[in-house]
Amino acid sequence: MMVGRRQFLQTTMGAISGMAMPSVCHAAKTESDDTTVLSAGLHAVYKRTNGFRNSGLIVVETNLSAQKTCVCEIVEWAGNAEKVTMLFSLDQSKQELSEHLLCRRANLCIATMRSGMLEPSEKLALVKAASELSRMPLFIDDTPIRTVAQIRTITPHLKAQNSLELVIIDDLQMIESEFRDGNWESNLLRGLKEIAEENNLTVVALKSLCF
Repeated sequence: MMVGRRQFLQTTMGAISGMAMPSVCHAAKTESDDTTVLSAGLHAVYKRTNGFRNSGLIVVETNLSAQKTCVCEIVEWAGNAEKVTMLFSLDQSKQELSEHLLCRRANLCIATMRSGMLEPSEKLALVKAASELSRMPLFIDDTPIRTVAQIRTITPHLKAQNSLELVIIDDLQMIESEFRDGNWESNLLRGLKEIAEENNLTVVALKSLCF
């Protein structure tokens, strides 16, 4: 299901009523197929990719335990930079994602928020974080199964209607592929790179190292 800013605000506010970690993305670059593969902190990713300004495919490798934090870092950076972003969240529901983004923005432990045992200052911090997140030009598709062909169909519509600049995919290995042979990942990467080039935007695909 795809959600825009208004639904995202409703989700984040719902997470509040229902109730600092370090940079973790990891760093190495491959020389093949013009695809950048990174495994470092967000600042290193930003530096190595020239701020995500160039069209192309970037694969960010991260430990499975740290992947949610890495997604939030990239989304938050893109939002602060006012980049219109589409997040294909194959791994997390929009509810789970909004909770992680809220807590990171409000500098709160997610367990504390979920417990509902919040100090007045913590509630204010969450409301402020929700307001800030709602202003980010962020679209979320949390359909658990997507193919490259489906992503290729959705992307140009958002590009035409909302000047889409960045596509984030979490997780690369959860994209549905017709064939899981020895070349399946190469085929996925080729398809995502074509999407980036066809739409003149950047595609960032997260890949867990423990899958």
